[in-house]
Amino acid sequence: MGFFEPIELQIFDHFLRSRPPEPLDNRIAIIEAAAADLAAQRARSETGVGSIADRTLDEVIAKLDQFGAKIIVLDLYRDFASTAEPLSQRFRQTRQLFAICELPNQDNSAGIKPPASEAIPPEQIGFSNFVIDSDGVLRRHLLEMPPSPAHPCQSQQSLSLLVALRYLELERGKRFDYEKLWNTQGDLQIENTLIRRINSYNYGGYQDLDAAGVQLLLNYRQPDRSLRDVVPHFNLEQVRKGEIAPNEFKNKIVLIGVTDPSEAVDYVKTPYGEKIAGVTVHAHLISQILSAILNERSLLWVLPQWGEGVLVVGCSLVGSLLLIWGCNHFKRRSQIYLFGSGGILLGIVVIYVIGLFSIRNGLWIPVWSPISSFLASSSVFLLIPYRSNPCYRRL
Repeated sequence: MGFFEPIELQIFDHFLRSRPPEPLDNRIAIIEAAAADLAAQRARSETGVGSIADRTLDEVIAKLDQFGAKIIVLDLYRDFASTAEPLSQRFRQTRQLFAICELPNQDNSAGIKPPASEAIPPEQIGFSNFVIDSDGVLRRHLLEMPPSPAHPCQSQQSLSLLVALRYLELERGKRFDYEKLWNTQGDLQIENTLIRRINSYNYGGYQDLDAAGVQLLLNYRQPDRSLRDVVPHFNLEQVRKGEIAPNEFKNKIVLIGVTDPSEAVDYVKTPYGEKIAGVTVHAHLISQILSAILNERSLLWVLPQWGEGVLVVGCSLVGSLLLIWGCNHFKRRSQIYLFGSGGILLGIVVIYVIGLFSIRNGLWIPVWSPISSFLASSSVFLLIPYRSNPCYRRL
């Protein structure tokens, strides 16, 4: 029932927010260019085509390389050549440097090409696209999307997938054969972890879903207060000046991105009621993959469609049996109304609690459809007029 989708998604968001907080993912750190960092850059008369000037970016990458960062990720669109040769040289020398491009979407039909003339290998360039629901909220994680030959971004894999796989390769000391990671159902099998794709347009609370490419539900790392809090954040100027201890970046994935709202155009709405910058979103996406593989953290999954159908029919049957039992055991109309109302309230609470505890274990059970079927079947006797009601004709 498509008209239930907005309600189911709102309940899903509520369930996500109701989970207990998780510890920081210390495999990842973010260097953010906030408003103060960009102002300091302008005060030094450093200019460039991008938000972060070439000289500043060169200095920061050099420090991260010196500090022993495992992977450096540029969440910056650089579809232009560097204005400074030292930065181009730095890009060529930094082996584990990843960058982004953008596949065509509704807002940008042409897409954005990868860094120009920077000698970053194509296998280290991932697309930065997010899949946004009709209400503007990001709830899904896009892993792969075949590019069109006519567009400048030719990356088939998302930035998060490429970075997570490279991190695992460096940790394990071996390379993955990418094609062999996919099973015959189109799901991703990485070591002992099976990452199931969204395989239907009816998926959980979604109805008529566009499941193009390879998508899964986004299991945000649960914050204590803000979604920013799940990984350490450091200001660009602090890193440039050497004010941050090297251990904060050693052996970590370090993302560099812009969080100044006047410069960053990729702020997105989340189920938590807050907007976050794209660089923070990428941290959540990378963390989801790594945590599932290395820490056995649950990915979000749903029942098959027949399982959801059984759940809805079962709730309807329970509601009917509840009222039939009440009709047979109570003699007064007031008692039947009281029992029916109490039973309906208890049933709603039970379904809600099951949904809440299920999502804490990774299972998203749409609860509004079962509640509606339970309400419809259990209320029918209370709504039938007195003279026609089989519950009352025997009183």
